[in-house]
Amino acid sequence: MKTIYRIYPAIGIARIGNSETGYFLGPESPGIVPDGPYRDSSSPGKIKPQGVRFRIYKFTRDDFGKETLSNEVTLDKKTKITWSAHLVNSKAAGGEFPPGGPSSPPRNEGYDRAGLVVDALLRSISGKKSAPVPLGGDIAFMKNGTVEGSAKVALGRLLTDEKGRLIVVGGPGKSDSPIKKRIEGFANNDGWYDGVSDGPVKAVVEVEGEEPSEAEGGAWVVVAPPSYAPGIEHVTTWYDQALNVAVKNFFPHRIKDVPSFTRDIYPILKRTVLLHWVVEQENRYHGAGGNFLDTARLSKLADKTETGKSARETVFKWLMKPNTRIAPNTPPPQLPPAMPKLNSGLDPDDPTQGEYAALTEYQYTLMKKWSQGNFEADWAAEPIPVELDELPLGQQPDALTRAALEGCIGAPFFPGIEVTYVIAQAATYESPFRIKHTLRRTVVARSASCRCRYCLGADSTILARDTRLQRYGSMVDGAWLHCKERRKIRGGRAQPDSGPALSWVRRNGKAAYVRSALRLLENGGIELVSLKKFVELSAIAFGQARCLCHVASSNF
Repeated sequence: MKTIYRIYPAIGIARIGNSETGYFLGPESPGIVPDGPYRDSSSPGKIKPQGVRFRIYKFTRDDFGKETLSNEVTLDKKTKITWSAHLVNSKAAGGEFPPGGPSSPPRNEGYDRAGLVVDALLRSISGKKSAPVPLGGDIAFMKNGTVEGSAKVALGRLLTDEKGRLIVVGGPGKSDSPIKKRIEGFANNDGWYDGVSDGPVKAVVEVEGEEPSEAEGGAWVVVAPPSYAPGIEHVTTWYDQALNVAVKNFFPHRIKDVPSFTRDIYPILKRTVLLHWVVEQENRYHGAGGNFLDTARLSKLADKTETGKSARETVFKWLMKPNTRIAPNTPPPQLPPAMPKLNSGLDPDDPTQGEYAALTEYQYTLMKKWSQGNFEADWAAEPIPVELDELPLGQQPDALTRAALEGCIGAPFFPGIEVTYVIAQAATYESPFRIKHTLRRTVVARSASCRCRYCLGADSTILARDTRLQRYGSMVDGAWLHCKERRKIRGGRAQPDSGPALSWVRRNGKAAYVRSALRLLENGGIELVSLKKFVELSAIAFGQARCLCHVASSNF
């Protein structure tokens, strides 16, 4: 038997808020709305940031891979937990939306890319009710070696509770333009930054008499905008998108599930009705006339006999089929299928294309079975939500993840609210609901993830996954270089562009990919600036010295 530890929620959601006097914890059990008030006592009342609490659960795994949940792990005299988190916001260095990402033209073109990345670096915390660890970094709009404007950006803070659990609290959410640019649209506003971020969460558990053990798979945290209507969920949530990915890629047999009206169908109908409170008057289709929660109407919708057939089929007729192509940001049709009544977004499978707003494929399949009478007619009354501590132990881990993600909008993506279309892509997840730590951070901030052992403290071999290394790299005397003059160094093949060099260095026995500064001298030669000098230059440019991976992204 092997002991393993896992962090839950697998994906946690913190939110920004401009109150300095407190915070509130986000949902930890499905259907349980966080306790308010959500504003402080100032006038008119500043918004409190939301915190997300991470816990560790212990499992045992037998030789056949079967796992058994043992207990939640908390601090005691024989147990120590060391948490770490690495938040980044690289919106300013990302690609223009739509579609966003590395294939798009860059935002803030002409400015040094590394200076545009707000990096809080790897931060750690342990103990009970430990002093807050601030999370933040700098943004510098630097062009041709001149910093035109810069700012310090607060992203949040780390805390621990009375049992040593990790709490990540969102930052103040300040947005500004250090170079005094105007806002021109809903996206791609050059010269601006904001305070959202995301990144990996890790934990090392040390039990007396045992080897330290890192929590398997880690977790992910997203610091998102506020949720102004807690308890009102979107028809399709992030949880629904992640479940859809899991069904298609990890649990394909679940597509054969027979839906439960209470568990699977009613939540979709309820969300549809509640949304009419947060949309314009002219779009309130499900107020009085279209209220699925009306007792008589709900009774028909829950009936699998011929009596309820017409009511079920009428609802399903209005549902847009998933993956129906249309130009992005197109209003829905006037005639069915036309629901959800939202403008179209981007197709996660091909973000250069658009598609109508729709349920996920898994949601749609369940609704289709329901319309045909193939469902469990198990409706008695609306289930009463149960607090986390009152749930059976075996239900607690998944409840934490579900509660966190059901508060996030999962479609359409133009670009989204908390997250964008990458959450609907299979490549984002290493296992159900767990984001790959080896990916670039593209969930919110689309950040360039650092992968070095120096930053992450990992013992595994460094992951050389940066496509720039594959595209431009040429191993020359132990260094990755790309430069017009590369042919002069041991016959290296020239490249058509002259970007920064990429070097392989070793520091204290730990490896890191860094971009080293090259000076192209007047005589056409190349001078590789010393590592010490490079760090000094970086510290000057950004106002502080960072780890090699992060300082080394500038052109000098």
